[in-house]
Amino acid sequence: MKRKIILFFFLLLNAVIFAQEIEKSTPNKISSGEEIKKRQEEEIEKESKYTLERIDTLKKRTHQIEQGRTKGDSSKEKHTEGEKDFLIDLDLAISGVGRAREKSAVPYLTEILLWDPYPDNRVNAAQALGMISSTETIPALRKALEDEELAVQQSVAKILFNWGEREITLPVWEKIVQIKNLDDLDETLKGQSRADVYYYFIELPDKSEKQKRFAKERIQEIKEAMIIDAVRKLKGIGNPKVITIIREVALTHPNSNIRKEATKILNEKSQ
Repeated sequence: MKRKIILFFFLLLNAVIFAQEIEKSTPNKISSGEEIKKRQEEEIEKESKYTLERIDTLKKRTHQIEQGRTKGDSSKEKHTEGEKDFLIDLDLAISGVGRAREKSAVPYLTEILLWDPYPDNRVNAAQALGMISSTETIPALRKALEDEELAVQQSVAKILFNWGEREITLPVWEKIVQIKNLDDLDETLKGQSRADVYYYFIELPDKSEKQKRFAKERIQEIKEAMIIDAVRKLKGIGNPKVITIIREVALTHPNSNIRKEATKILNEKSQ
């Protein structure tokens, strides 16, 4: 009996302590909820401020373009340090509005895509427009398929292909799969984030030959993947010409992996 009484009081004491803990924690939970809401509002305000700054940077760039900066004036060596800093800010602004899917940036990105003197800026603008996914940009993207740089053409073609505008992208994929020497893709890949880190790595004097060899191998893999992707894109286009193009790749391309992919697609289409 005595043991039961002791056990009863022990359980009662635990219940009282538990109730007190719940009572203490309730205000904290409310406070925590208010704190989370406050932080979310601060983040929204901060992001809104960043968006305004990014849009302002894009406006400045389009103003520079309108003042006569044509595609022919593309030598970065001619710029002062201040101008180079601005180009870095521009890169950040373009990628920022793209990730934020900021539709108000579309007119400025379109101007940069069509008229900026630097191919990497045009590529970035195309990618940002792709992330924003505004169908009003389709006419500008179609026009950008005629850009003089393959890197720009490829970036734009990917967007239009994914949006269902496949037939119009055929000439770009055909051009890419007809590249026999992978080294011809160096200029196309430079400036693209996936490959650029490896090009930069090769140029660093403090890296060993083994490390540089690894970077070169990665670059070759990226080039190979770029052509294989173009072959796969051709597969998704319902033009009779596609079979002839892919067959040519399967028979004549010097890269065995690219030939293998082209042959695989031919076999799939014949089934």
